[in-house]
Amino acid sequence: MATDNKYVKYQNKSVKLIDKPEKGENVSVYVRPGDEVDFKLEGINLEDLAYELVGGDIVIDIPNKGSFTFVSMALMGYNDTPPTFSSSSGAELSLGDILSEVEEINSLPIDALVSNIDINIPDATCSENEDGEASEKAIPAPPVVIQEIEVFTENDEQVDEFDSTSEFDAPPVDAPIVVENVFTSNNEDS
Repeated sequence: MATDNKYVKYQNKSVKLIDKPEKGENVSVYVRPGDEVDFKLEGINLEDLAYELVGGDIVIDIPNKGSFTFVSMALMGYNDTPPTFSSSSGAELSLGDILSEVEEINSLPIDALVSNIDINIPDATCSENEDGEASEKAIPAPPVVIQEIEVFTENDEQVDEFDSTSEFDAPPVDAPIVVENVFTSNNEDS
């Protein structure tokens, strides 16, 4: 479960952003369906920010500061009760409003999983060494973003399945002769 820190305070049915992250810092924010995200940071207007979609995460960069990553929030757009945002300007934004402003979309990593359970993410600043003791020298792995690119070379031939030079599976069959009958009446007496 997510815990409060100096940037985010988790409350009942809401998440309050308290302070802006330092330059180069990325703060993960965990929001539940139906939560209200209180984005009332001094000097920051939510409507003027740039949004980026990375997998199912929405990343909001704060100018001259760090960024907030709303973990798996884009996937909540399919939920009956998506989160809402309240801005310092007094505007209420829906998740649909935020997603419609996304400028850049990155592919979902191959090893990404969708989950609706609580996930305990260990602190990336320390790890255990072989003896099970804490070590402060851990280097977090950078996130992997995979872009799909289709390359077409001149040697690749496109196959036209309706080409007139194609061969048939069965030989042609002569069409039967059709005898035309002229309709005169439904009465048998005439």
